Amino acid sequence: MGWSIAAYTKAMRNTRLDKHKMSISGLVLQTVWRVGMIAARVGALALLATVLDGWFLLIMGFHVAAMFVWVVSQKTGFSLTKWEECVFNFIMAVTYCFCFFNLR
Repeated sequence: MGWSIAAYTKAMRNTRLDKHKMSISGLVLQTVWRVGMIAARVGALALLATVLDGWFLLIMGFHVAAMFVWVVSQKTGFSLTKWEECVFNFIMAVTYCFCFFNLR
């Protein structure tokens, strides 16, 4: 997941003329940073799950729903059909539960 987000960021930078191209070392460093951020988030969620037991799924459900609303409000427009856009928005909402990155 960390590498895929770093690769996505690299691809987005490559499409913009006003941004410098990301080097291989930059990609590696961003991957390490993203993996560390995700590992810390997963560890925190695991500790929360041990304390809250069954309530954890409810809290994560609310978190995913809130992230879904936020992603939908950004009106990304990455897909041609409404169904594909909804699936994309849901996947991004789940991703946002573990790691933030800029969709725009």
